[in-house]
Amino acid sequence: PDLLGLANLWVYPRCLGAVLTLEIHNNLLRRANRRAKRALDVALALPLFLLSLPVVVVAAIAVKLFSPGPAIFRQEREGLQGRSIGVLKLRTMVPDADRRLAAHLEGDREARVQWERQMKLERDPRVVPIVGHFLRRSSADELPQLLNVLRGEMSLVGPRPFPEYHLRRFSERFRTLRRQV
Repeated sequence: PDLLGLANLWVYPRCLGAVLTLEIHNNLLRRANRRAKRALDVALALPLFLLSLPVVVVAAIAVKLFSPGPAIFRQEREGLQGRSIGVLKLRTMVPDADRRLAAHLEGDREARVQWERQMKLERDPRVVPIVGHFLRRSSADELPQLLNVLRGEMSLVGPRPFPEYHLRRFSERFRTLRRQV
């Protein structure tokens, strides 16, 4: 059989008469396991969120000092079962980031190739000077996502929700699998 794309965690060979079969256990289908995972998310995310608040406040002030506009950015992403969720981040890019990216990619062939290959740029003209680079490098821009975890939209363990422009590059089969976790 074609087993490409079949999850291989919790898969056990079983003999059914003279036929070799695969028994698949999905532990998160059990309600008790989902509740335990959620309890662990809340137990870890709540103190982390409270501890991170001073860092988030200082970082938000720094963002406002170096760039006009809101300090917190909300981006729509695809969550569990394909539901749209608003992922929170400290804003590390200038307010007109999309326009700047388009202009930069139009004028710099090497940057366009890098963007098409990696969807990231080594020297990104959209990043807020000084503070944006630091927040991105340290991943401190992601601290507000602890609130998404507390709201039950994300989990501390599992894949991070991708923005739509990333998801468009993947096959529908991959996206279907990803929506399940």
